[in-house]
Amino acid sequence: VENVELPLLVRGDDPKESRRRAIAALEAVGLHEEANKKPAELSGGQQQRVSIARALVNEPDIVFGDEPTGNLDSETTHEVLDVMKRLHKEKGLTFIIVTHDSTVGNSTERVILMRNGQILKSYKPAGMGAPWRWIRDSSRWTSSGSGYSASCSGKVGRAAGSASA
Repeated sequence: VENVELPLLVRGDDPKESRRRAIAALEAVGLHEEANKKPAELSGGQQQRVSIARALVNEPDIVFGDEPTGNLDSETTHEVLDVMKRLHKEKGLTFIIVTHDSTVGNSTERVILMRNGQILKSYKPAGMGAPWRWIRDSSRWTSSGSGYSASCSGKVGRAAGSASA
């Protein structure tokens, strides 16, 4: 719980309110019973869920994840993805994920394949196990799964005070 509440305390929030919000964030990722454990006492998947809880504690509309499942086995990867999908469905959160894992990309609502800062393709995958193999021919790029991709879940709308596109 201390790991999750730290950003609020650094910001100067009330300690009791910070603790309450940290526990609520841990509950959102299914870890409230692990609240008093040290990081070394948690599994890799639990540690990733603590990271998600730490991102949630500030109540953002968008959560960015850089390889959030990169060091996890396939079963734990699916568990973490399920947490993100549930939070999207229940709270309307948008997750933007950078990954090299086609399984992760293909489990999202939108994949944007990038290489060297350029968007090569944007598409809606067919779901788990959807093909993510591209080849380069003379007229277009296709994916090999080795490029960077950003996977998005949710809807991005106009932010308060921003100009319309």
